[in-house]
Amino acid sequence: MSEILEQPFDAIERAEFIEQYQGNDGYRIEILKDENNSEFKIFALKPNEYIENGIAKINENYENYIAKLNLQLEVQELNERIKELDLKRIRAICEPSVKDESTAETWLQYYNTQIQALRSQIQALQERINEYDITE
Repeated sequence: MSEILEQPFDAIERAEFIEQYQGNDGYRIEILKDENNSEFKIFALKPNEYIENGIAKINENYENYIAKLNLQLEVQELNERIKELDLKRIRAICEPSVKDESTAETWLQYYNTQIQALRSQIQALQERINEYDITE
């Protein structure tokens, strides 16, 4: 659960609180300020917590959020691989040659097949991403 340092606190207490929690056990620091831009609460929040109306709350959808985020990163990595293959495809178009003499497969056909497989993986991941309902 989150830890809170509330006013009144001095600069030393503030620094000690931040030093104690910043980055330890996954805590992150969030500072609330009033209308005069003065700090009145400092939170040390766990990754699954957020602040709403000055109160730390637990995000019930945190596991779904992380799973969805990981799938999105995987899609991004696959798209990067497709970009790399696209450059190789351009070269295969400009400099056509046979990759495998026994099957007469060209480099262009080879790269097209790899890209199609990656796009199928992306489509499957997108379907999984859409299964997650991330609402707070």
